[in-house]
Amino acid sequence: MEYIGASITTTLLSGLIGKQLMSQAISDASGSIYTNVSSIFNYNTKINETLNVLDIKEKVKIVEEITKNIIINDKLIDSCIMSIHDIIIHIREDLKIINSVIKKHKEKYLSNWRKLDCGSLLFNLRMHSSILDKRLENLIKSINILNFLEYSKKINKIKEKKE
Repeated sequence: MEYIGASITTTLLSGLIGKQLMSQAISDASGSIYTNVSSIFNYNTKINETLNVLDIKEKVKIVEEITKNIIINDKLIDSCIMSIHDIIIHIREDLKIINSVIKKHKEKYLSNWRKLDCGSLLFNLRMHSSILDKRLENLIKSINILNFLEYSKKINKIKEKKE
């Protein structure tokens, strides 16, 4: 009996630590995203429009807060958080590349007269932002499903006690 209790405690603890690490990893990636968005903003109207429409900074803040406050311990939720972390890393890398391209462009002779071509980079950013939206929706749906299942179990226990 003690072994079962220790096993459950270890599983619960490792799940919490894993979730904490993922939440911390999302927070670390978010810091880099905030920095890159701030340095990219106001360089080019096409880039500004894309950043405004995607609203990446606020979206990442919301994801960060949601993942910090999840108390459900389940493999499904862990999987959703890991997939969100993966796509946030992609967004961070997209922003780093755009920032790098802008810096290189600024160093070019007569850079104000030259056109900055970030079309494919902005496409990737839009695509990854859309994926983040879908993965966040999946996380929220998963939380709702697990909460519903837990609620259903409680209702069934109440019904069983009455009978």
